[in-house]
Order: sequence, then C-alpha cells, then structure tokens
Amino acid sequence: MANLRAAHRKILLWMAARISVYYLGLAAAIAVAITVFPSVIDQLPLG
Repeated sequence: MANLRAAHRKILLWMAARISVYYLGLAAAIAVAITVFPSVIDQLPLG
C-alpha cells in the first residue's frame, strides 16, 4: 500500500510541475505579447 501511495504521489507531483510550467509559459507569452503589441490588452478577457 505504501508503494502505491508513493507512486501516486510521484505522479501527482509530476503533473503539478507540468501544469505549473505550462502556466508560467502562458504568462510569459502574454507578457511578451503585451510588450510587443500593447493593443492586445483590449482583447484579453479580464472580466
């Protein structure tokens, strides 16, 4: 049971890391787009 729990913890941590990297990349892409094209801000769904 401990091995199963450890394996699942490893998988969950790996998935969390991948999702974090994805969102950091997305934030960086948006920051670059805003820097290069300031009119992009008008098209963002900022609510």
